[in-house]
Amino acid sequence: MIIEYLEKFGTAKRIDINRLLLDKLPDVLDATQKDNKVKKLLQALKQEGLIEPEGKSWRMSNKS
Repeated sequence: MIIEYLEKFGTAKRIDINRLLLDKLPDVLDATQKDNKVKKLLQALKQEGLIEPEGKSWRMSNKS
């Protein structure tokens, strides 16, 4: 989902990514757990070289 969003819009701030994903995460998780899940997902995509930070936003990596 994040990749598709970035391909369509170019960049996304964390708040945009949260809006996109938080309601799709299980209701069993509290707000902190959901925030951590999104954070870890962003970190994993960054480590894979798919996305990279650009100031306070995220964008597709030039490597992908």
